[in-house]
Amino acid sequence: MFAKAGLKERLRPYVDTSYVDQIAAQEKFDEAPAKKEQFKLIRRIGTLLEGMSLFERYQAGIEMKLAKAGLLLRPSEFMVIIGMAALLGMGLGVIVSGGRIYIGLIGAVIGFYLPGLHLKRLQKKRVKSFENQLGNCLTLTSNSLRAGYSFTQALSTVATETLPPMSDEFKRVLREDSLGVTLEKAMVDLTHRIDSEDLELIVTAVLIQRKVGGNLSEVLDNIAHTIRERIRLKGEIKTLTAQGRLSGWIISLLPVAIGIILYVLQPDMMKLFVTEKLGLIMIGIGVIMQAIGIFAVTKIIAIEV
Repeated sequence: MFAKAGLKERLRPYVDTSYVDQIAAQEKFDEAPAKKEQFKLIRRIGTLLEGMSLFERYQAGIEMKLAKAGLLLRPSEFMVIIGMAALLGMGLGVIVSGGRIYIGLIGAVIGFYLPGLHLKRLQKKRVKSFENQLGNCLTLTSNSLRAGYSFTQALSTVATETLPPMSDEFKRVLREDSLGVTLEKAMVDLTHRIDSEDLELIVTAVLIQRKVGGNLSEVLDNIAHTIRERIRLKGEIKTLTAQGRLSGWIISLLPVAIGIILYVLQPDMMKLFVTEKLGLIMIGIGVIMQAIGIFAVTKIIAIEV
């Protein structure tokens, strides 16, 4: 669509910069031949969905989630993946259950939610990786400011010298700044893409300093010290709660393991749980009680720092 030379540059004054960045990311994605062939069908169906007004209200939210996860996919393509996962789950449910439609519907629901759960896992992984780089990022920015660099030049140094996802996000900040978006707005947009309390603290300090003035390098040094101490404290808490987390995993997997062993030893007895109504009710009650137990253990060992 935007392959024609110079067309994207002429559109920049008239469209939102995030949309231009999305186009650039999509073009970068299209350049990989293997990925292009692999997602060819998904892209075609996604293009058809983009023209349907039914999905318009969901696209903005999905687009933000994809940006947080760092996935180079359009919202319509991700919706196609969700639909394919639901169909696959339904097919597997029907095949495994021997043709029972309600089991297929359960499989479809599970398949529908699996891509979203995977997306959340990628978001958490990306945020964790970003937060692990924050201390070095602040030190690099502070040293650059002491060397006489402007704040924009310091951010450019961070974008050049650090690794993804830190470098990717600050390159986007600088790109938005070069396209006419104020640096303050670009930094606030960064906090929307990265759900991190530490990053919000940094951005708030930078915004206040740019309005009222002050020694930004000293402020960043203090924040860097606070972040490092918080990371150290989180590591200590993770070590102290390791036994609780292990107990939670054992309690969660033990019923499943016992069920598999009994199915191997006494298959006729275990088949009653999936063929009889009372057996299905018992399995449902067990799953609910397991979920409550996992939730309780998770809350007990989750300590906010």
